[in-house]
Amino acid sequence: MRRIGLLLGILSWLGMSGGTFAQDGAPAPPLVTAPVPVTVSDAGALARFGSAIAIDGDTAIVGAPGVSGGAVYVLVWDGSAWIEQAKIVPPSPADGDEFGRAVAISGDTILVGAPGVDHVAENDAGAAYVFVRAGAAWSLQATLTAGDPNTFDAFGRAVALDGDTAAVAAPGRDCSVYDNCGAVTIFVRAGAVWTQAAVIPNPAPATGDKFGSSLALAGERLAVGEDWAGSAVTAFTGGGAAWSLVSPVVPGYIGALNFGAALSLDGDTLVAGSPGDSQFVDEEEHAGAGAAYVFAWDGAAWAQQARLQPEVSAWQDALGRHFGRAVALDGDSLLVGTAAGTAYLYTRSGGTWSSGARLAGPGESAAFDAAVALADGRLLVGAPDVGAVYAYRVTPGVDLALAAAHVPALPVEGQRLDLVFTVTNAGPDRAAGIGLDVTLPAALSFESASASQGGGCTLSGGGVACDLGALAPGAQATAMITVVLGPGTTGAAFTVAASVTAQEPDLEPANNAVAHAVTAAPYREPPGCYPAQQGVVICTAY
Repeated sequence: MRRIGLLLGILSWLGMSGGTFAQDGAPAPPLVTAPVPVTVSDAGALARFGSAIAIDGDTAIVGAPGVSGGAVYVLVWDGSAWIEQAKIVPPSPADGDEFGRAVAISGDTILVGAPGVDHVAENDAGAAYVFVRAGAAWSLQATLTAGDPNTFDAFGRAVALDGDTAAVAAPGRDCSVYDNCGAVTIFVRAGAVWTQAAVIPNPAPATGDKFGSSLALAGERLAVGEDWAGSAVTAFTGGGAAWSLVSPVVPGYIGALNFGAALSLDGDTLVAGSPGDSQFVDEEEHAGAGAAYVFAWDGAAWAQQARLQPEVSAWQDALGRHFGRAVALDGDSLLVGTAAGTAYLYTRSGGTWSSGARLAGPGESAAFDAAVALADGRLLVGAPDVGAVYAYRVTPGVDLALAAAHVPALPVEGQRLDLVFTVTNAGPDRAAGIGLDVTLPAALSFESASASQGGGCTLSGGGVACDLGALAPGAQATAMITVVLGPGTTGAAFTVAASVTAQEPDLEPANNAVAHAVTAAPYREPPGCYPAQQGVVICTAY
């Protein structure tokens, strides 16, 4: 398929070059919450938790193919967070099975690829497993294999599922004289029984094509990607045993590399990642920056709508970023992973795409190129190198306001002082993960702290950190910190600095911090106090 793809690519480049960044008149980038790590019972870096992710509605599947044959974790959305519902392991686990290398979900059915499964003497022939849910319990419904499994087929390396139709790729399958040219097998379900309906061969085989390295399935449409330097994407239409070639999907850029390494399909829109693409920064080309190509169905073919790349200000931000190694499409929202510890979320209005909202993981040290998924404004990004998955949420934003007061108004040296901080959320969204940080001057000695809600307050270095939990629009929370004015504070003025943050972006960050002034009274004996000796006052009443 290589010569065909290259020729079509040249013709396409001559006639239709796609835009590199967001288009003129594009919508504003979406607002996204800060990352929240997803926790499960026992997965970690060795398990490569986060290697594959799929979401449908309020259920997500995360693959961890790294140890003991592999596993997948089922997560459900409880209204505010992803929680573990089940851990699923292969029926006969063996090291190297890579169960969970690929996952797909449709309703109460999940499809799990295990490309390392052996069949008698055929090593790494591969398999795929179908599980179904009844209530909160998951059970194995079917084991899917190729009709004639062969060594290194890697059947299950990519999977796709829509209703009662499953597509399972074997990119390592040989085709006549061509090694690793690849094939895709279609299975259909009737009742609870799955049967093989069709085998879709590589339409233009060549050695090393690895046809089926990526898959996307939606209704009667199927897209199949390859894995070689230039790569290609082929589109089919049909169902059951009858699938017809539509045409190759051609990028409108002659320099597309690893085009089709990741695919996502939703309705009349197809997205193909091309993580080997170059990007020009300051008129210099930088290899491996990557791109994501968006195609729209025009009734006869897939026409390129956009070529997306993040806008960068320095060449270091583009070189080797591999943007497009993972893609996920949900309606007019597109999530793209990179190998640089970041992901980007785009939205579409009409036919124009926003610039990307940049999603960073904690420390930006983990590669976000393994898997991404989104549904209904909820985003998951996998970082299997550190065994982590991070959750984000699209939000209209919040408006937190912080106010401070103290009692008594004019404290004296040696007296207790209550510092009261009030956080109010003006909305429009619910604010979660609210944190209050207060820095105390050295002359104020910490005694205690409490919060009206959340996880409470703790002494942290030279200040106090409070977890105030979540606030609905219009709600407020308070924290009170009790300190004692230390020696030498008579008549002195102090500034107590405090700030508040939340997981959601704040629409008015200017009111998120205060510098609260406290002035100690000039020396006098307050009511209930008397001088005991020079510099010492004894108070019998607070």
